[in-house]
This record gives sequence, C-alpha cells and structure tokens, in this order.
Amino acid sequence: LKENYVITVTDKAQNNILFTCKSYYVSKIKDELSRTGQVTYEPENKDVDTIHNIIINFSKSKNIKVPNEMKDIPLIYWIPKMHKNPIGSRFIAGSKSCSIKLLSKYFSKALKVILNHMKNYSNTVSQRADLNYFWIVENSLEFMDKIKNLNMQHMETYDFSTLYTALPHPEIIRNFSKIFQKVYSRENKIFINVNMQRAYFSTTAGKNCCSFRVTDMQDILEFILDNIYVKYGRKIYKQVVGIPIGLDSGQDIANLLLYSYEADYVEKTSKQNMVLARKFNLCSRY
Repeated sequence: LKENYVITVTDKAQNNILFTCKSYYVSKIKDELSRTGQVTYEPENKDVDTIHNIIINFSKSKNIKVPNEMKDIPLIYWIPKMHKNPIGSRFIAGSKSCSIKLLSKYFSKALKVILNHMKNYSNTVSQRADLNYFWIVENSLEFMDKIKNLNMQHMETYDFSTLYTALPHPEIIRNFSKIFQKVYSRENKIFINVNMQRAYFSTTAGKNCCSFRVTDMQDILEFILDNIYVKYGRKIYKQVVGIPIGLDSGQDIANLLLYSYEADYVEKTSKQNMVLARKFNLCSRY
C-alpha cells in the first residue's frame, strides 16, 4: 500500500485520514517549491552542517543549548483541504527535531508575554474609550461567550486564503521593532525571563533560564526570519517570504503582526470617525 499511496490527515478534520496517490502528492510539493512565479522559496546552496552550525552558535549566544539529536531540517509536507472546492492545499514544515526548534519555542513563550501585555492594555482602552483593539480569540467557546448576551441579527465570517506564507519579512521586522520598544518601555523592566514552565517580565536576569532584553527579541526575530529552511528529498530551500506553518513561534508572529494592524487601524479611525471605529467592537479573529 505504501508503495503507491501517502497517508495524510485532512485539514480541519485531523481524525480523518486520506490515501493520496504518491506521484500526485510529490507533484503538489514540487509545484509549491518550483512553480513559475512563486516567490516564497529559493534553492539554498548551504549544506546541512553549515546551516546547523549557524543556528547552534546563535542559539548558544542566547543561552539555548541545542541537543545533538536535534539536527534535522524541517521537512515540508502537504495536507489536502477537502472542505475546499476545488481541493486546496496546506503546506506544513515539520520541525519536531530541527536545530531551530528550541530557539523558536523560547521565542514563542516570550511573544506570548508581549501579546498578553497587549491584551491587558487593550482591555484598559476598551474600558476607558469603548474601543476594541484586541480581536484575537483563542477558540470558538471564547467567541460564543463574547456574544452570548447580544441580540445578534447578522454575522459575517472571512477566511485568509494565504496568511502565513504571505507575510513580508521587512514588514514583520519593522512592526515588531515598534511593538518591542513600546511594551518593554511600558513594563519598565529590562528582561523577559523564559524557562520551560513559564515566561515573565523581570528587572533582573533569571537563573537557569533565558533572559531576553528588547535587543535580544529583535535579534531572535530577525535571525529566525533569515534562517527558515525546508527540506524536500535531498534538496534544501530557504523561505524568503512568510513564515512556515509548523514553526513554534509562527502563530505568535502572525497574531502579533495582525494585532498591530488592527489596533493601529481602530486607533486611526477613532480620530476621524468614532462611530465607525466602535463598529469594530464585536470583531473577533481566530
């Protein structure tokens, strides 16, 4: 069976498995990486050891030790979107044991601290000005709780057709620089201390953990964006636009970037038309 088919899960329905023709599966990945006009991936000339050494040395500079067994390049694989017509594609970069995983994981924890600060700040804005800067919901139950006491007559939903793979790196870097400076300044603390259990702002560097200054956060962001690689067979590709689904910090990067767009838009709109700005008070994004 394995000679002719690839077994995959189904997007949005992980308990359902699919048997996909192997040659068709391979053609989908090959087309994603090398089709004419695609600007997401570029062939990479560096060998695996060179890539690992760069990542390991940078991680070490941030007090993160990469174990010897974590030396893989993320493998790109395809998941079909059976709920789309015609059938769509989702490409995942599997990174369970790759050398950049720990750096991305610790960075993800630190970004959640930043995002939580923004959520608390936005709650204060909501109470004082009746404006919704923070549209993020963690799950459908949170959304249902948000609207349960409202007399909803009409609702609309929208979906990003390409989100992760369309985020431009310079835009991410530029926006995050402002976000990091703003949050560290408001907290009036030098470090975000991160260990495997928790992450928190602190005036002092922690023991037996990673302690990130505002400059460290920017360094890590830029390093991760500049060192996103995927493997297809023996070939290595560098992702130069967007962030891969499967990267630990990927969702946090996307969430924080979109939050910055949403908050800036509501703030700008409120200065011109407060009635219009408050129409976004019931917006949610998942």
